[in-house]
Amino acid sequence: MIKACKHCGIEFDVHSRRKKFVGGYINECPDCVEENGGDHSAPKHFGVTGSCGTVAVRKFEDEEDRKQFQKDYNSTQTIKDFL
Repeated sequence: MIKACKHCGIEFDVHSRRKKFVGGYINECPDCVEENGGDHSAPKHFGVTGSCGTVAVRKFEDEEDRKQFQKDYNSTQTIKDFL
């Protein structure tokens, strides 16, 4: 998919290998992402693994909710903590 960069107006492929590597918002070309200091988009997902090998990924609307969940998750004690 081809998009125009919101900073410089140059068209780029959002599925290119370089764009996937540098990240950034979908409407920022890889050159502008690098010039602006990298990917500043907030992480919106947090993944956890269960004791049985299960994986859960949670999506959050904002950075504060995600940070609070991560803090709560990391402070939770499991049976392994007592062994």
